[in-house]
Amino acid sequence: MNSLIGFTVIYKAAPTSVKKASLAQQRALAPFAHLAQKKITLGESWLTVWGHNDIDAALHYLPDGSLLALIGASVGDFSWADVEAALLKISDPAEFTIPWDGRVILLKISPDGREWTMWNDWMGSIPVFHAPAGKGCVAGTLEPVVVAAAGLTPDEISLPALLSLFIHGHYLGEWTLFERMKVVPPDCAAVWRGQDFYVAQNVTVQPSDERWQRGWDELVEEMYELSRRAIADVLKKRTGWLLPLSGGLDSRLIAAVSAEMGMTLPTYTFGAANSRDVLYARQVARTLGLPWQQISLSNDYLARYARPWANLFGSAMHFHGMHQMLFLDTLAQERPGPILSGFLGDALSGYGSRFVYELHSSGAKPQIVPEGYTHWSVPEVEKLMKMPVGGALEELSCEITRAIEKVPAPRYQQIRYLVLWSRQRFFTYFNSMLSDYWRGVATPFINKAYARFCYSLPRAVMDDRRLLADVFQRYYPQMAAIPSTYWRPGMPVGEPIKPTGSYFLQRRIAQKLPGLSRFGRLRLFNPGADPVEAACVKAHGWDSFWPVREVWDQLAEWLDMEQVGAVYEMALAGAGSKPVRKLQSVQTLAYCLWQQT
Repeated sequence: MNSLIGFTVIYKAAPTSVKKASLAQQRALAPFAHLAQKKITLGESWLTVWGHNDIDAALHYLPDGSLLALIGASVGDFSWADVEAALLKISDPAEFTIPWDGRVILLKISPDGREWTMWNDWMGSIPVFHAPAGKGCVAGTLEPVVVAAAGLTPDEISLPALLSLFIHGHYLGEWTLFERMKVVPPDCAAVWRGQDFYVAQNVTVQPSDERWQRGWDELVEEMYELSRRAIADVLKKRTGWLLPLSGGLDSRLIAAVSAEMGMTLPTYTFGAANSRDVLYARQVARTLGLPWQQISLSNDYLARYARPWANLFGSAMHFHGMHQMLFLDTLAQERPGPILSGFLGDALSGYGSRFVYELHSSGAKPQIVPEGYTHWSVPEVEKLMKMPVGGALEELSCEITRAIEKVPAPRYQQIRYLVLWSRQRFFTYFNSMLSDYWRGVATPFINKAYARFCYSLPRAVMDDRRLLADVFQRYYPQMAAIPSTYWRPGMPVGEPIKPTGSYFLQRRIAQKLPGLSRFGRLRLFNPGADPVEAACVKAHGWDSFWPVREVWDQLAEWLDMEQVGAVYEMALAGAGSKPVRKLQSVQTLAYCLWQQT
């Protein structure tokens, strides 16, 4: 897969800043010897890019000497001649928008290096961090590199952003952990001139009421056609795809479309043998005739991958996705080929919208999701922090309100954008980013036509993904008859979208048998939790949350460490995933403090 997957650009920075950035970049990229790298000097700026195979194909010089770099994997017709012609016609960067689907950034650097222009996809699916650096500035896709070049310290931590991290596991809008560092907004034209930063944000996926008068059957048919086309357009780009297959609907939909097209994708599921994902995905693969393999997670992955995770993400992200690193390392023994990702499919088809809407139906709140989905609840955070946080919580509430009201649309659609541009963008992008580093990745659901359809529907259609569920019932009945992790009110967890008579008979038989006697198809009725996180903590203790112990005293200036210790004991006792998630929030702050030691 020929593509750039990341970049760093620095303007007029001191030699020490450049050296620190280079060291941080080396640490981040050290595990990826298979990636090609290139360093280019343009006047007073230097640019480093890295990616797969022939990365020069993703670089192009304009007649005036400006350099264009295409980061990510575009879907759709592409030629540098077309891009050049379009850019030469405009007088303002805001007049140009990304014409392709997929995870993609177009970066332009002037010949003298004094001006950078960047356009990103409507999701902003590849976050770009930027900050002043001495007399110049730095921007890039690796947060630790930007932090190093800008010389950011714990003294510059934003308390509202830290509270958002502890409550949600992610930041909001343009926030990062540091006041001086920002994230480029999604769907925008951004311009840096020296240390000045300008941005014109578009909403190329506009919410509308275009389909509010359509009939149900017509909507089901259109969702099928658009989702299928989005997936097929990616599948047709090349052969050799690998598909991580979960027990949910998004990867299941990709698998069903690939089977329709006569493609035999190898599929993989990570988790314990009796976990829901493994049980349901195996049945999906068997029904579609696709090769399938289970990948178990070892009890050392939290400790083993904490440092590589920190080198890539730094303080940009909660430490919650290291299972993906083990999964991708295990796939190294499989045939070459890029990953197909279901990223964004759930948010577009309605997941989470109902309960987030109900939380925000009235009044400002310092949390995006209901308490069951937070890590530290607001009252817990107030007790955990050593300093007063009332003002910071109020600022967090105001930022959530601003994010909701940013898009001119009915309240329900505004709430959906809140989920899209905060939780989906900042909490789950690790999945596609890591896949890109290991093998290359494609994200079929980052598709403007499909997204515009989803954002033109009334709430009743989208709540609890009802419309997509009916697509499965009508067009993929075999998939609808297999249990899934999809859930809606009044429906038991693990129930198929469309239970058959055979399913009810098997369930009745299974209910009369002890768990260990449920073999064959009856195994579907004996799911269990995957205890691997608890096993990691039991086997490796505090090493699973590196570097919390290493900066215990520094953390004590911020947090009540007795509470942190009590949560650790809960994690050690195997009390579910929530204690682990709480400690992974602490882990992010600990890493920031550890960097200064």
